[in-house]
This record gives sequence, structure tokens and C-alpha cells, in this order.
Amino acid sequence: MSSGVYPRKSALERFKSYVRVEGRHWIWTGSLSSGYGAFWFEGKWVSAHVYSYATFVGAIPQGHQIRHKCDIRACVAPKCLTTGTAKDNAGDREERSRHPHLATMSKLSDKQVAELRRKYGARRKFDRPSLKEIGLEYGISAPSVCWLLKGHTYQKGVMPT
Repeated sequence: MSSGVYPRKSALERFKSYVRVEGRHWIWTGSLSSGYGAFWFEGKWVSAHVYSYATFVGAIPQGHQIRHKCDIRACVAPKCLTTGTAKDNAGDREERSRHPHLATMSKLSDKQVAELRRKYGARRKFDRPSLKEIGLEYGISAPSVCWLLKGHTYQKGVMPT
């Protein structure tokens, strides 16, 4: 007879249970913080992409951060992650038009908006993932996905969060 006690899953098993593979991307489906995956590890919350890099690639050099090559905040695929300094990360934001002062109004670059529309815009609702799932992929809310799929653009004070 079972005692009702279940063996604990390892951190890696728990991590993998929150990952949905979409092509080369591993989309985090667990908790999010500002669009980035959040993972409970060793008694504290850690960024899921940082855990992924440390687990699958290796140690993070002193003074470096984990950056997304794909610019999808919810992506935790090791191939989409790299290390860099805070200056490198700021350069990425500048290059990808993700300026801190515009963060609440434009979380996506024009290229990402075009990709989202091309990938999901022509599909009927029952032929695509939910708005919430698409939002997780791009690090934006379901209302923002709906807004973009209807053809609206980011305008100061108009974009839903």
C-alpha cells in the first residue's frame, strides 16, 4: 500500500516540465517576471534563462549577464542564450529598439511584430495557439497580442500592457 509520499522531482525534471519546444526555441510556460521565466531553485526564485545557461552550457563568467540572441524573453533554449556585460546588454536593447524609456509601450521590435503577424495573423483562432501562449512566446500580454493581430501599432499611451 502506498504511503501517499511521492518522490521529489529533481530541479532539472521540474525545469523541463515548464518548457515547450517550438522549433529552435524553448518557451518557458511556468511563472514569469517581466516576461522572463522564473524558476524556484535552491530556496529562491531564479531567472529560468540563467538556470538553463548554467545547466546546459556552463558557468557564467564573473560580471556577465545572460542575454537572449533571439530576443524572446520567455525563451530558455541554450542555443538562444549568450553571456555578456551590462554594456553588451544595453547595446542589444539599443540595436533592437528596446529602449528602457519605451519598455512599457514597445516591448517588441518592428521585426518581431511583423514576425508575430506573419506567423499567427492569417490563422483562424482554432488553428493557432491561444493569445496567452503567443504572448508568453513574445513576452507580452494576451491583450497586446490581440491588439497587434488586429493590425494596431504601438502608439504612446495606446498600447495595452
